[in-house]
Amino acid sequence: MNPRNENKKERIYKFINDFIKEYGVSPTITEIAEEFHCVKSNIYKYIVRLEEEGLITRYGRCQIATLENSNSIERIPVIGTIACGKPKLAYEDIEAIIPISKDMLGYGEFFGLIASGDSMIEASIDDGDIVFVRKQETADDGEIVVAMVDDDLTGEKNATLKRFYNDREKKQIRLHPENSLMDDIILKNVEIKGVAVKVLKDLK
Repeated sequence: MNPRNENKKERIYKFINDFIKEYGVSPTITEIAEEFHCVKSNIYKYIVRLEEEGLITRYGRCQIATLENSNSIERIPVIGTIACGKPKLAYEDIEAIIPISKDMLGYGEFFGLIASGDSMIEASIDDGDIVFVRKQETADDGEIVVAMVDDDLTGEKNATLKRFYNDREKKQIRLHPENSLMDDIILKNVEIKGVAVKVLKDLK
């Protein structure tokens, strides 16, 4: 690689590294190409070279972790879809691994889910967003939780993403959708799988 290309490779690495430090996730190929005013195929060649030199690690097609940030990066499995409307099963298949800064999530063990539906739109969780969830079996009032509830027809456990409230006087749980057009779900018991801590979304 000639000196000019070597300099550009180093600049691309620095941009990726600084982007991860600032935003907690890696830039996309498109974002890198826009930063350096060149076509994505050209950027891809530099990305391959950086990977061959051990300076970066790629996860899937668009997620990148740099050598400098590797110790501060949490690799979060995205395990399927979570209903934000009518509860439905979450498909427990790992669809992707997303590297994200540990500072962005805090303590604990995490997994990601792809939001489906529009019942949490007033909490800025839109259809297609990736929701990062801390694994835990309890929640405080007002937290957004992944809750497993029984299907009255099939008896299966279904997953939904809602804001949690425990009405101790009435001895019932209220799962509140963040959509003023939708009603609360009232249950005697729910099984909590985790608490949502962060949302990854595309800017519109």
